[in-house]
Amino acid sequence: MKKLFLTMLVAVFSSLYSNALYDDAMFYNWMMQQQQINNQMSMQNALMQQQMLNYYRQQAQGVTQQFMSNPTEPIKGNFLTYDGEVFNYETVQKMRREHKRERKSRKECLMCGGSGRIIRNSNPAMYGQKDSKKYCSICEQSYWRSDGHSHVSCPVCR
Repeated sequence: MKKLFLTMLVAVFSSLYSNALYDDAMFYNWMMQQQQINNQMSMQNALMQQQMLNYYRQQAQGVTQQFMSNPTEPIKGNFLTYDGEVFNYETVQKMRREHKRERKSRKECLMCGGSGRIIRNSNPAMYGQKDSKKYCSICEQSYWRSDGHSHVSCPVCR
């Protein structure tokens, strides 16, 4: 009876041990497959980045070559920027016109930014009162009560 019990016990443990080994082997195979997939994806990403870099280099070389051969003439053809926007002579001229127009219309005060008001902190004495944070709905900033936060007219552009 004791011998039968021991043989049964050995059989159960060996069965559990072989199942554990089988599970470990399956997990190891799955991990290796995942690693292969990750390596393949990394390789594809690197190749794609290299192809894109080569394409942009060719674009830049084409522009440089046109500019060097005829510096006074506009660059012919369309070229792509890194963000995928089309770049040609007309788009550059349009951007320059917009920039000039923007610069002319943007003459604003350097102190207040054109709002006509500036922040003034007066730092009043608190005399032992507890300092706390407040929120200003005008400038949408948090400030300490001890700062004496207020908005006054801009002395430059009033």
